[in-house]
Amino acid sequence: MVKFGKYLEKQAKEEWKTSYLDYNALKDLIKESALEAETAGPTTFSPRTTSLSIVRAGRKADASEERFFQKLEAEVEKVGKFTGKVVDELRQRLANLKPKADAALQVAGATQEKDALMEEAKQVGEDYLALEKYVNLNYMGVHKILKKHDKMLPHSPCRQFYIAHLHQQPWVQGNYSDVLVYLSSVYSQLRGDATGKENKDAAQVCVCVGGG
Repeated sequence: MVKFGKYLEKQAKEEWKTSYLDYNALKDLIKESALEAETAGPTTFSPRTTSLSIVRAGRKADASEERFFQKLEAEVEKVGKFTGKVVDELRQRLANLKPKADAALQVAGATQEKDALMEEAKQVGEDYLALEKYVNLNYMGVHKILKKHDKMLPHSPCRQFYIAHLHQQPWVQGNYSDVLVYLSSVYSQLRGDATGKENKDAAQVCVCVGGG
């Protein structure tokens, strides 16, 4: 069985390599935490509900487990910011594509131009699918690293709390379906489908350049 760290590295989009969850670094911190726990003795653990950073009584602020939680929080935030950035870029590309499509449809026989715009729309679609894959890989990575944490550090389980926190993140909730709606509308418009006209007003309402 391929370990998830290797799987993540293999599946990652090359241009986005540094923006994925640093799974291996988190795994190393769990190993360090397990070694510390062997000599630290029993600890009392009660997670706060306001932050991923948890300082446990009687533990050093720079203890490995504390650094694990700090690293995890930073990684979740990193993935969220990157997802938002890519979504904004996709919205901007579609907003730029729409007037070009409108203009091309006003010119009789502009087949070559429409084909080029279809290719541009296709690339936006491929990048959207790449983003979905990126989100799914990182989501899977957080689940797996939390499972590993609770297995190796059973005295301080945190998976249940963090999964609830994770599901509140915009990048997990997938608040960017407007991109797909707008892309579908542009495709239909360029193909001359009737559905393109039907979806035109709805798509224009959905698109929101610079949104979250």
